[in-house]
Amino acid sequence: MAFSKVQHFAFTIATVLTLFSGLSNAANIRDAIQNYPNLSNFLELLNQHKDFEDLVNTVNKKTILIPTNSALVPAALSSLSFTDQQALLQYHILNGTQQASSFAASGGATMQTFLQGNQFANLGGGQPNVVFTSKFGDSGQGKETQLSQVFSGLGTTSAIEPLNITFDGGLVHAVGTWVFSC
Repeated sequence: MAFSKVQHFAFTIATVLTLFSGLSNAANIRDAIQNYPNLSNFLELLNQHKDFEDLVNTVNKKTILIPTNSALVPAALSSLSFTDQQALLQYHILNGTQQASSFAASGGATMQTFLQGNQFANLGGGQPNVVFTSKFGDSGQGKETQLSQVFSGLGTTSAIEPLNITFDGGLVHAVGTWVFSC
């Protein structure tokens, strides 16, 4: 039985819609990472910081660098002041949706975080803090590494596990250590 052009077009559209329905974004950050056991401590952290969860779920076009369970020990985090906890969390949100390839660009890339405030860095005039990402060392010009890394202004280095987990607000990747410490 031969398909007419109209039937073929309708079949093609139906196939594409079926394929894309499985790729839709999760409704929120919790839904997006719930199937990643190595990020479960972050879910626990969201329970403690409802305002942070609201920020993550309402601001579009962002990338969240979530520390893995081995890096995110809730007891250690709870020893910080609330202000320091908020700063730590905000430093792990990058402006824009950064695919894994964004972190591997030749020469590296400087990316703005959601952390602002002179008490954490003297950038002046409410400028957001930044991180540098590279697969070629902290200068962006060194020997290529297997995983991309993120470098903080305080010299902390963390490997980026490029997960490209999508949710309505953007993307999620994992990092092996806190990028910023108070």
